[in-house]
Amino acid sequence: MTGERLMARDGYRWDVFARFPCNASGVRVAVRKTPGGAMSFAERFGRTNRVDTWTKIRLDRAVTR
Repeated sequence: MTGERLMARDGYRWDVFARFPCNASGVRVAVRKTPGGAMSFAERFGRTNRVDTWTKIRLDRAVTR
């Protein structure tokens, strides 16, 4: 397993999505470099706005070494 710093350096990002009542498919509300940051933001956002949230990993192709 690659460490968080190496994954962030290699361009991996964690998107935070929220499912609002008016849009059931989900809306991206934040992008974080680490999974811990994404999870804490998702929990805080979901608690504050009373919506379902989840995180998803992606490779950001715009990042170059």
